[in-house]
Amino acid sequence: MRFTILKRDDRIRQFPYLELERQIRIERSLTVRAFVRDALYAAARWVRVLALGGVRLVRSLAAERRRRKAIFELQRFDDRSLADMGVRRGEIESAVRNGRPRHLAHAAEMRPEQRSCAKAVA
Repeated sequence: MRFTILKRDDRIRQFPYLELERQIRIERSLTVRAFVRDALYAAARWVRVLALGGVRLVRSLAAERRRRKAIFELQRFDDRSLADMGVRRGEIESAVRNGRPRHLAHAAEMRPEQRSCAKAVA
């Protein structure tokens, strides 16, 4: 709808063939650009997800390797040294993976005479 100075012109505007073809090419180009942009954005998001997953995997493998090394090193200690730390040989893996329970950690820090008093009170 076009407005002229004095009256309203409701006629459909007529384009020459070449102008119509040019408009179609422009619309097609914009559509293809939008599709390519969206496809690249989706691909970039997937690459990001895969990269983050890879980083998590590498970190978890490194942490597991550190835990296994700690278990191996603690198993090389003799029973007396392990007892001084408050850990029995069968509890090494659990202690490394989960930590020692709080009451056992506190008991290992006490001197022997304090432990006997704590047992008598309990």
